[in-house]
Amino acid sequence: MKIEGRNYSFYSIIKNLFTVDECNEVIKKCNSMKMTGVKVALPEFTEYWKGDSNRFIQRVELTRDQIKRINISIDDFNYQTYKFALHNELLNFVARYDKPEHHIDWHRDDYETLEHLYTDIPATRITMTLGLNNKYKGGGFELKENGRIPLNTGDAVFFCSQEFHRATPIKEGVRYSLTSWRLGRRK
Repeated sequence: MKIEGRNYSFYSIIKNLFTVDECNEVIKKCNSMKMTGVKVALPEFTEYWKGDSNRFIQRVELTRDQIKRINISIDDFNYQTYKFALHNELLNFVARYDKPEHHIDWHRDDYETLEHLYTDIPATRITMTLGLNNKYKGGGFELKENGRIPLNTGDAVFFCSQEFHRATPIKEGVRYSLTSWRLGRRK
């Protein structure tokens, strides 16, 4: 795994973590369920969430092999970078962006509070975003410190959950992405 980035902002891209067929199967599973519309503006989290979110999301079950590949990649990325004490549980959901107003503005996935620090509650530590398709315009994935990260179908980017990131508005087509998180503690 090749680590990119600068200062404390690290990321890694793994090409073809999922095959095109696997990506299509995940999309098919989500489309067979009712995806939940999400429109969020979180003023109480302004230090984490800089804008709003408008998209459809659905929790998704992955195969054992897919979970294993994601976990191995997260463990490798974590070992080479932040060295968090990660839990084994993997949390997953698929997002669908299919209208110009569908996007998610700058945000962090780790909403660690003082309670987390003093009660030893694990927080989200490592995030993976995987492109499930590429038949759309706009809807790019960006890391605030490192810029636009191009993701082809099946490609995954791994980064610290405290990193500000976003999905820009979709201009044409439908964008699907799979997001996975691992919780853990600082060492």
